[in-house]
Amino acid sequence: MKPQEIELEKKSIYWDYVHTPEGYEVKRDKIKSSALFHFFIEQNRLSGDPTNNTYNDFKVDYMKEVDYFLALIRERFAQKKDRGLVLNKSWCNVYYPGEMSLSRNQLKIGNLDQSPDYTLVYGIDVVKDSTNLVIEWETNRKYTLNWTMPMENNKYAIFPSGCNYYFTKNKADQINVFFGATYTEI
Repeated sequence: MKPQEIELEKKSIYWDYVHTPEGYEVKRDKIKSSALFHFFIEQNRLSGDPTNNTYNDFKVDYMKEVDYFLALIRERFAQKKDRGLVLNKSWCNVYYPGEMSLSRNQLKIGNLDQSPDYTLVYGIDVVKDSTNLVIEWETNRKYTLNWTMPMENNKYAIFPSGCNYYFTKNKADQINVFFGATYTEI
C-alpha cells in the first residue's frame, strides 16, 4: 500500500500584461503624473522613517484611472482563482538610473493576522530591458528559491505577500516608475 500525500503549501505567482480593448487602455500617463508629483514636488512618502522598508514608497492619488486599473486586476484574479481581492494599500516607486530597490516583503511581522495576502507590482513607465523583478521564497530547509521577470510597461505580477521581492538595478538612462498594492483575499 502506498502512503497518502497531503500538500501543505503552494505558492503561485500570477503575471501578465494588462490587455484591454482599444479605447479602454489603462491611462498610465495619469498614474505616472500623480506618482511623479508626490515623488518630486511633495516628497509625500508613506513613511518618514528612513529605516522603514516603506520609506521609498510614495503616495499615489486614488483617481478613476487607478480605480479602473485595480478593477481590471481584481477581475483577472477572480477569473484565475475564483476568489476576490480587497485592496489594503497602494503606492508608487520611482527608481533613478543605477538605482535598485530594497529586498522586502509586505508582512506585518508584529501582527501577522493583519498582514495582506498578496502583493501587486505593475510597470507604469519602464524602459524595456532595464530592470527585472526578482521574487524570492523559502523552502522548508533553508533554501531560498527565486523567480525573475523582466519588467515592462503595462506588465504586472501578483504574488504572496510573504515573498521577498526587489527590482534590480535600473540600467536605463531615465527613471522607471512602478505601481504597488497589497490585497486581502476573500
